[in-house]
Amino acid sequence: MQVFDGKKRDIYKSGVRDKVVDQLVSRYIDRLCRADFIADTYASIPGRGLHKAVESVRYFCKLSSDGGHRPCFVLKGDVRSYFASIDHEILLDQLRLRVSDENILNLLKTIIKSFEPGLPLGNVASQILANIYLHPFDLFVKKLLRQRYYARYNDDFVVISESRDELAKVSPMIQEWLWLELKLCVPDNKITISKFCAGFEFLGYKILPQAMLLRGTTKAKVYANFSERNKTSYLGLLAHADTYNLRQKLYA
Repeated sequence: MQVFDGKKRDIYKSGVRDKVVDQLVSRYIDRLCRADFIADTYASIPGRGLHKAVESVRYFCKLSSDGGHRPCFVLKGDVRSYFASIDHEILLDQLRLRVSDENILNLLKTIIKSFEPGLPLGNVASQILANIYLHPFDLFVKKLLRQRYYARYNDDFVVISESRDELAKVSPMIQEWLWLELKLCVPDNKITISKFCAGFEFLGYKILPQAMLLRGTTKAKVYANFSERNKTSYLGLLAHADTYNLRQKLYA
């Protein structure tokens, strides 16, 4: 089926038998690989969801800017059509480094190659495999580029620095590495450098030195869709930002 959340996404719904296999495979690869992930990889990891990612990025900005007293800049990027761009052979090579059982490897190969292109949105295994695929990128940024303040949620990533020039140097290196090593494209219009003092958008929120707000498009979506049926989930979303006035309007 197709969903629209600013852009069209194809979500694939599995049958009961496939869901059982998906859950078993997901638990296996999650248990095998989670310990390898850096501390600031988020999504599909217990205790490391969207709000934890936003909280960590905000904390990094405050550390880098000394609470807003020093200049601080934020490089933000995301991969174009990430799930559809995942290369099967590269992913399988990564799994071969972790999985020694040939039967399990063959099962993983069957699952991965059953869908073209990339991986399907809508099942747990795809989310975990997508995290595994970008793990070498995390290591590249942290260990080779030596960027202290870095976080990634799925294919959305942030690098924070006191120096705009440093981020301007790092930006094309990131683009080149992702293309050469993982065949992933981060076009120029999907990688930006912003001043922390002016605020920047990340995962539906706008992060500022003294506040965290909902992104304008997210706020408009809340206004348009808020109802008695979904108010609990929307109010849960609003609770993670400075949204007192918005909540009062919605209560009214």
